[in-house]
Parts: sequence; structure tokens; C-alpha cells
Amino acid sequence: MKRNSLIQEINKAFFVDRRFNYSEIAFVKTSLPDDAYEGNQVARYFENKSNSEIEFSSLVLEYPGDFTACISFMKPEAAAYFMGAYLYMGVAEEIDGQDIRFQIMNLLDGSILVNDELKCWFEEMLTFFSKYQLNVLKYFVCYMEQEYEGDLLIINFEHAKHIFENALDNL
Repeated sequence: MKRNSLIQEINKAFFVDRRFNYSEIAFVKTSLPDDAYEGNQVARYFENKSNSEIEFSSLVLEYPGDFTACISFMKPEAAAYFMGAYLYMGVAEEIDGQDIRFQIMNLLDGSILVNDELKCWFEEMLTFFSKYQLNVLKYFVCYMEQEYEGDLLIINFEHAKHIFENALDNL
């Protein structure tokens, strides 16, 4: 799939106007101030925002923590929703370095799923995607493999495609 076609598919599949409140977005620790825990920072930054309001430049400049880790601190439903913004950033925006692409692909190929808790989180996140969205995720993986395989050497593209094919089979 070509870049412009994939951008259109991402927009159609993921860009609906939805907003989450603070406690719906991330696993927060209310006993800690926002700047003391990444989950709180994620919840505060993404609170009441839609996918269309998340851009790479503002994420880098305005988000106080590690912008590459945001999705992994989100609750599964919010992660599935905001995945669209991350896919868009990975394809459409000019990015110096591969940090955001690498983080997305580490998630999509299962590389960060190092314990049962993360595996359960990922499996639950998959349940929030529609068939159309799962296909777009698979197209995204194929595009990343085609365009960035040399830059993303440790990514297991075949495993990532297999994850979404299995999820589609289980719908």
C-alpha cells in the first residue's frame, strides 16, 4: 500500500471524535503528583483530546515525559483509540529519528510484551479494534516493513502481521 492510501485508510478507520476523561485514559496513581508517575502524565496530556489533536511536534514539545512510552501506559480502550494518532504520526509526519516508529512497531510486533500483565493488556487492546482497524494495522506493519526495514532491524514484521491476522480470524 502506498503512503497516501495508507494515510487515508488510517483517517477513515481511526479518526472519530471521541474524548476520554483523566481516569479513562491511563493507569493513574492518584496518590502521586502528575510529574512523579508516567501514567498520570499520560492521562493529563491526553485528557479530553481527540486523535486529530495529537501531533508529533506538540507531543515532543508539550508532553513532559517519555513521549515514546505513552501508549504503553494507557488503558487498553484508550490505547486502541489513540493508536490512530500514532499510526498517522508514523506515516504522515516528518520525523527526525525513528523513535515514534520504533515504539509503535515494538508494540505491534509484541516486543514489549515481556510479562503476562502486558500480554493481557495487549490482548484486551486488540478487542477494541474493528475488523477494518485490524486490517489497517496490518497494512501499517507492511508499510513499515517496506519503507523502514533497514532502520528498524530488530522488529519482527512477520510476527506483527501474524498478530493481526489472528485477531481478524478471532472476530
